[in-house]
Amino acid sequence: MNFTELQEYIGENYCNAISVKELAQQTHMSVRNFSRVFRKVYGLPPGSYVNQVRIQQACQLLQDPWISVSEVAWACGFQDSNYFTRQFKAASGYSPREYRKRIMEQPV
Repeated sequence: MNFTELQEYIGENYCNAISVKELAQQTHMSVRNFSRVFRKVYGLPPGSYVNQVRIQQACQLLQDPWISVSEVAWACGFQDSNYFTRQFKAASGYSPREYRKRIMEQPV
């Protein structure tokens, strides 16, 4: 599997637990070498990249007011809604609830 296919794999499986070891095995590389090459290609460590994909998807789901923040967290692969909230705020500057409120207040 090349890195383009790996990017697609992450995009399709972000809602599941994805370990660096699993990703390294997909590319037939050692974990250390995979992490080094991945960071060089994408500018982020593999775990941070996966979280970035999850947060991007969460931004889409938060636009639906009928889905709770906890449901968004689970749908995006976060097993703990508090951890999700911390990661979301670190990435966006807003808590998921604040983000949703800002999105809902924007004129169409």
